[in-house]
Amino acid sequence: MSRIRVFLAGQLAALIVSSLLVASCSTDVSTVDHSAFFPAAWRFSGAEEPVTASNGMVVSTDELA
Repeated sequence: MSRIRVFLAGQLAALIVSSLLVASCSTDVSTVDHSAFFPAAWRFSGAEEPVTASNGMVVSTDELA
């Protein structure tokens, strides 16, 4: 019985820690300064089509200028 309690306590602790990490990593995307993530050569591509960042998010050329 004590092994089950230890296991459940460990699972609960892991759940709490992971939920705290997710909560701390979640930020409002509109407040993120994207210029820190892109090299200077990529900030303005002049392309007509949308630019896709390495994380899969589509970035408009207005944000890159």
